[in-house]
Amino acid sequence: MVLADEVESELDLEADFSAPASSSGGGAAAAPSSPKYSASAGSLHPRVVFFHLLFKAGAIASYLLGALLFKSFVHAFVFCGICLTADFWVVQNVSGRLLVGLRWYNEIDDEGNSVWRYDSLDETALKQINAYDSTVFWWTLYLYPLCWIVLAMMALFSLKLTWLIICVLAIMLAGSNLVGYTRCSRDAKARINQLARDTVVSGLSA
Repeated sequence: MVLADEVESELDLEADFSAPASSSGGGAAAAPSSPKYSASAGSLHPRVVFFHLLFKAGAIASYLLGALLFKSFVHAFVFCGICLTADFWVVQNVSGRLLVGLRWYNEIDDEGNSVWRYDSLDETALKQINAYDSTVFWWTLYLYPLCWIVLAMMALFSLKLTWLIICVLAIMLAGSNLVGYTRCSRDAKARINQLARDTVVSGLSA
């Protein structure tokens, strides 16, 4: 409920990302009427940052301490799996929108094809994203799957193949968010650059 309250009170997500995605895979959202972003020091969304980190720490801790905390591998796998899926959902649906103003999702079109969609706030709103929140988001987005790759290599070399299953699951989920947000960020920058070029061209032709 704390995380849900943060989402509702800090940002109207559907309003800020209301622009429909284009057929090419992205759409820039209109700037909110009263932006709540700031470049000031410290987090603007501390509770979102907390949950953004909590499930990552819980998954890694339960993996490393699984033999001590749980009576069997099944219990460790279930608890770690819950943390992994919870982290995937929070990053994709909450922290990405609030901390960096980006959103990605995958849907099936009318022809049955899987299509990646990318949304972002407009250029003005993106420039007002809190620097601390953005730094935490992007560093953890890249370091988290890297940690699981290291753990997977350790499990493989020590022949702990059952624990390797958890690592593979973690890499798949964390990797999906990494790819999604990396593409989303590039798509947003490309749209901003295109908008700038169109503005210059229209100004010269006027």
